[in-house]
Amino acid sequence: MDYAHPEVLVETDWVAQNSPNEKRILVEQLHIPAKNILLHCHYIPIETLPKYFYSADVVVFPYQHIYQSGALLTAIGLKRAVITTNVGGFPEIIENNVTGKLIEFGNVSQFVDAMIE
Repeated sequence: MDYAHPEVLVETDWVAQNSPNEKRILVEQLHIPAKNILLHCHYIPIETLPKYFYSADVVVFPYQHIYQSGALLTAIGLKRAVITTNVGGFPEIIENNVTGKLIEFGNVSQFVDAMIE
């Protein structure tokens, strides 16, 4: 995999809660070649965040429960395309189809559609 230029960076508690095999199955549902996906399931230090954000075409936040996210605000500040679930304070930050995409948590077809767009 070319870690400097992945198509998708997946890094969330939604993914982290699953076993390695479950993570791969979730990512495979995106129908994106595995070589183009960086599945990152551990803490990213603040000083290395820009490297990951700038190398990703889209930053996805498929949280089930959250109040706010510094990573979401960072993605917006770095002008990255974002897809988030419509939980917590995310709908207050993201205007659907304007400043990002809002999806329902667990709605895989809606998630895949947002990724394809």
